[in-house]
Amino acid sequence: MTRKHEYERPGGRSGDGAPKTRRMPAALRGKPFRRLQREFYQRYYRYPHRNFLVTALPKSGSTWIARMLLELPGTFRWFPERFNTQTLKDPDFHEFAEQDLLRPPPGYTVTKVHAGPSAHNRDILRHAGRPYVVLVRDLRDIAVSWAHFVAIRPENAFYNETKDLDLSGRIDHFIEHILPIFAAWERGWRRHIHPDLGMLIAYEDLLADTRSVMSRVFTHYGVPRTDTELTRIIEAHTFARTTGRAAGDENAKDFNRKGIAGDWQNHLTDEQAQRIVAPTLLGGEGDSAAAG
Repeated sequence: MTRKHEYERPGGRSGDGAPKTRRMPAALRGKPFRRLQREFYQRYYRYPHRNFLVTALPKSGSTWIARMLLELPGTFRWFPERFNTQTLKDPDFHEFAEQDLLRPPPGYTVTKVHAGPSAHNRDILRHAGRPYVVLVRDLRDIAVSWAHFVAIRPENAFYNETKDLDLSGRIDHFIEHILPIFAAWERGWRRHIHPDLGMLIAYEDLLADTRSVMSRVFTHYGVPRTDTELTRIIEAHTFARTTGRAAGDENAKDFNRKGIAGDWQNHLTDEQAQRIVAPTLLGGEGDSAAAG
């Protein structure tokens, strides 16, 4: 038996004083440690699904919900590699390939994407047969959050064309160039989310009653948590714990800027607000915020 096929049980000794060894299972030999971790957890935890998927528009709170999902023991963050080079300007922005969901990596993974409700994406989600969550947010708040965010991220696809604009100018730029895409994204998911596999939640509800919403989310994924577990998970990821600031205490240079709902009232003009909620823009369905 070669050393590479052995591992010592810590502190273990055989009768003659020699270290005890165990044979590494054949299926695990020669694999990177990270993969070994994933495969071990996959065997140990026995969750009903191997991937926990959240899709949301940028600046909708998806990072927050993903962090809470990653509190599930044995889970790892996973993101389709090619999505790392995509921007909102790409026509195939976050369009899944079959291998993304039908053959996910080993172990249990949490995936946060901005995948829209295209027929292609919905078909892959349906064939994967796993629960997923769609997170929506008041488009007026998204506009304000995006206008702050783009100013601090030079790598953003819209940075160069907005860097000389003030906040109101960046909001106008959002309304003109991005809002139609975002409004169609939300409208499409509201119309076409799978009645059993999909679960649509609003950021405003998540913020107002985090415990109730996350309890429903974990149950939807088939991994219900106890009250004690929910408390630990939620308290570990409060805005105050994450940033060191109280919710509403703004840092315009931080990814986690303010942590509240309704901040659009402090920044949008009446005309900007009306352009965002115009019924014609939303396909005759009215105010996206009210529908959330």
